[in-house]
Amino acid sequence: MQPTPRPSLASLLLGGFVVWQLLFLFLDNAFDYLAWRTHADGPTNALTSAFKEYGRLTGQTQYWRLFAPGVERDSTFATVELVEDGEKRTLLSRFDPAAGPRSRRFGADDRLYNCEQNVTLRLYLPWEAGNTAENQAERVDALRRRWRPALAYMLWRADEERQRHPEMAAPREVILSVRVYSEGAAVETRPLARWRLGGDLMEDVPLEVYDPGERRFAR
Repeated sequence: MQPTPRPSLASLLLGGFVVWQLLFLFLDNAFDYLAWRTHADGPTNALTSAFKEYGRLTGQTQYWRLFAPGVERDSTFATVELVEDGEKRTLLSRFDPAAGPRSRRFGADDRLYNCEQNVTLRLYLPWEAGNTAENQAERVDALRRRWRPALAYMLWRADEERQRHPEMAAPREVILSVRVYSEGAAVETRPLARWRLGGDLMEDVPLEVYDPGERRFAR
């Protein structure tokens, strides 16, 4: 009977890596769950942080948000308001429930929905944080980084409306807002940014950001 050959170092390392990966997937989720349940600093949180760093380093970040916990309680929809001589014309997102029933266009609708969310959420999230000077600075910084897609969307919606209504004059102001549907609360419209007719499109940031503390638009 021939003796069983001893495994090579490469085989041992590969087997150890496979076992470690199986343990990592289980322990990463287990420590994450324990940290969420205990809400306390200590060994569990330290281990959780270590596993998260390893996951980021190796491209294995675990992020479970399909159902719970941490389900968002707000639904947001982009809204554009055209202001002319003190009168406002509100252009709801086609995805807003208040816009009424519509036919679903697969592919094209997905792209538009993602565009609207990408434009508004990056400005709305700092808005949600509060009315401190620090949070307003975050809003200004978010607009400074995201004003180009925001302005492009605003002017596209305004141009689309004018094509439907050729008799309509050019609006003096175009305001980007977000309509917020919150659980158990009335629908709320929160302004985000404003562009004024005659504004210099070559300016550093041609939009004004809304300050919820002062209840006005400012740069």
